[in-house]
Amino acid sequence: MRLKRFLLLAALVAAFPQPCGAGVKENTAYNYYPVNAGQASLNEVLIAAYPLQKPGERFHAYTDWHIDWNFKYAANGGFCSMTSVDTVLTATMTLPKLESAPSADVQSRFDDYFPKLKLHEDGHLRIAQNAAAAIDSTLVGMRNVSCSTISSDANNLAYGILDRAKAAEKEYDLQTEHGKTQGAWLQ
Repeated sequence: MRLKRFLLLAALVAAFPQPCGAGVKENTAYNYYPVNAGQASLNEVLIAAYPLQKPGERFHAYTDWHIDWNFKYAANGGFCSMTSVDTVLTATMTLPKLESAPSADVQSRFDDYFPKLKLHEDGHLRIAQNAAAAIDSTLVGMRNVSCSTISSDANNLAYGILDRAKAAEKEYDLQTEHGKTQGAWLQ
């Protein structure tokens, strides 16, 4: 009787293969650039010290991210389904680190400002995390798809999610005024 149940269960599992998505692997690094506050305003000192500045930009922090995905699929009954999906989010958050302040007031202003700046950058990271999770779950969920198009379909879906995430980041910066509405603002 146990053997019959086992064989029945094995047949059901074989008939409905489940993808082997292990979830998103995340590699997040935090890079801190040194800031030595002098007589200039804290805002100007941070802008001058920021290592990733481009012409016309005046930021104090940045979150860069990239999502990679790999998948395998197998045919079953004339259609293909995902058998394994690996999704990796790699992110780097670049933030200031005040190494010297000319006064307790400057140190206090930085100590008040930094968590708000980090909160804003965490929002960018959350958008990336959500995109990676969406890519992973979308690809894992691909079942009974045409074998001739499953690979291109999977990549098109993933790139569509990336495009929406990049648009969400732009909207996030517009809505928060690059963190100003979250308190990440110095004059």
